[in-house]
Amino acid sequence: MARTAAHLIERVIPWVSTRQWVVSVPIPLRYWMAASQELTAKIHTIIRTTIAQYYVNQAVTRGIERQKVQPGSVTCIQRFGGAMNVNLRFHVIFLEGVYLARTDQGLKPRFVKVEPPSDTDIAEVLQRTSRRVIRTLRQLGYLEAGIDEAVATGYDPLLDDEPELARTMTASVKQRIAFGERAGQQVRRIGSGFGYEGELPERTGPRCASVNGFSLHANTQVPAHRRDQLERSVYGTRRRVA
Repeated sequence: MARTAAHLIERVIPWVSTRQWVVSVPIPLRYWMAASQELTAKIHTIIRTTIAQYYVNQAVTRGIERQKVQPGSVTCIQRFGGAMNVNLRFHVIFLEGVYLARTDQGLKPRFVKVEPPSDTDIAEVLQRTSRRVIRTLRQLGYLEAGIDEAVATGYDPLLDDEPELARTMTASVKQRIAFGERAGQQVRRIGSGFGYEGELPERTGPRCASVNGFSLHANTQVPAHRRDQLERSVYGTRRRVA
């Protein structure tokens, strides 16, 4: 963990201000992602590109050509909670700005810092993220298509191939006991927890919001000169995902 943090600080993340975006997902999706690396990668791509679009749009509003800018980020995927329960969520460290390509001028890229996101920006990013994820889950067969409510179809490859593992992971996601005399208590089934299509984001704190079972926290910003603070942030993130 220490080596990874040192590598990111010394060789990967440039000396610019950064912001950590922490995205949590609905309980059913945690289970589906835990059972599928491919699905996890798809959800990560949606999250990363949606946040990246925010930074690109901020640069474009300042008169910079969209095709000449490039955001940057590093993601760590947390796989368990404090009780060692299955709890996948994404810790994404984004540069607080974009790099402007200047190869046509024979110059190195220049970093363009943007303003910190507002509470409204956070809510909009989260809502776009949740809608894109739900749309993808419908396309992949996890959620019913053609209705406003996000309802599970019952599609569960892990249950078909490894029923005992599926049972254990389901209990872990729900923080319930899987086996023994206390097993078998019925709680809400996998597939609920996405809210409804027209749900509006709720602001839950400074630069924090929740909607459709998703939540986003992006109030942790590190100035460019505070490499010690950034290293502690990266190390803490790695500690939670190791």
